Amino acid sequence: MILRILAAGSLTLLALTGTALAQGTTVPPFAVKIANVADDAVIPGVKVAYWYAEFEHVDKFAKLTTTKQGWSPKPIAAVNGCDANGKLFDAGVIENYGIKGSGFLRFPKEGEWKIAVKSNDGVRLWLDGTVAVNDPEVHGSRMSKPAVVTVPAAGAVPFEFLYFQKKGLACLEMHWQGPGDAALTAIPASAYVHQKP
Repeated sequence: MILRILAAGSLTLLALTGTALAQGTTVPPFAVKIANVADDAVIPGVKVAYWYAEFEHVDKFAKLTTTKQGWSPKPIAAVNGCDANGKLFDAGVIENYGIKGSGFLRFPKEGEWKIAVKSNDGVRLWLDGTVAVNDPEVHGSRMSKPAVVTVPAAGAVPFEFLYFQKKGLACLEMHWQGPGDAALTAIPASAYVHQKP
């Protein structure tokens, strides 16, 4: 699998080329690296940008060149939202929008972690440049198959996601399960940071 960087206005998108992952595919276990990011270089939350278009698949992001406002001046506290009316975060509409988010996840300890995303509709999540979750098409609320990720030490790991809402209920929640934990739980707001503008 090859990742390729695509420019979209002043934003950058990751797109899959080569062997694509099928919807709901279990990603092979992989290891991530801890980013060399100083505490005074990051602030809480996730940096986001909003796109407004009719989506059927996350690959449509690669075909879009404009957003409402580029990177939003208001980060989201956590990737943890579900709404029966279809509005998530500061999208401002209830259907036909996409969200790109990026930042760092602060893992509190080393070891083998599971990462999953509950979504409605499509989502693709990268950790340290590797696809961890790929559920890219229109679907009802469901939890993705968890990725198994080896984290070498406590620290920050870069992540990025693409998500779209077609219509109806909207949901985007990131979950993790650390070494020794009994089950997946929503990733707390304290784990999300992004670089200062």
